[in-house]
Amino acid sequence: MTYTLTQQLSHGELWESWDPTRTEDENGCHLLALTPMGLASLRTMGEERTWIIEVGWSFRKFSASSEEKAIYIATECYRRTERAVVKAYIEGLKVNLEKIDEHGSVYVGGYMIRKGVELVDLPRDREPTEEIQTRDVYVLSLRGSELGKNTDYHVWEDEITSAFQYELLKALNLV
Repeated sequence: MTYTLTQQLSHGELWESWDPTRTEDENGCHLLALTPMGLASLRTMGEERTWIIEVGWSFRKFSASSEEKAIYIATECYRRTERAVVKAYIEGLKVNLEKIDEHGSVYVGGYMIRKGVELVDLPRDREPTEEIQTRDVYVLSLRGSELGKNTDYHVWEDEITSAFQYELLKALNLV
């Protein structure tokens, strides 16, 4: 079971946290609550007093047979939308590996990218010269384990971004 950010509150407590207003007249009952995502409107309709639920964060209308069920539907719809919004936000984040420090390293969480030098292999059919050829190379490691080498450390931005997104989603119980 995954928990949304508001899961620590019961449906009734979440509803009350929005400071709802209640009006009643000959046409029935109307409950309104202004939430961080928009207006929640619950009203009775018809002779059987069916509850109609309209929420500003969804184009759908819902119905319920009781006030308690209407509040449950509105708050549960809020929680599901909240979860989807937070998940989409996290999935839109991107790690930007801007600069190597003066020691030739970049630290991002448990990841470390360090600059090094490696020998360039000569083709087998060429005569070796006295000059040793080298090139700058970056080494990606995670908690001490080497994950790869490349001449451009920016190639790992997407990989590190995915790892951080997953860790954030996991921390928020969204995966």
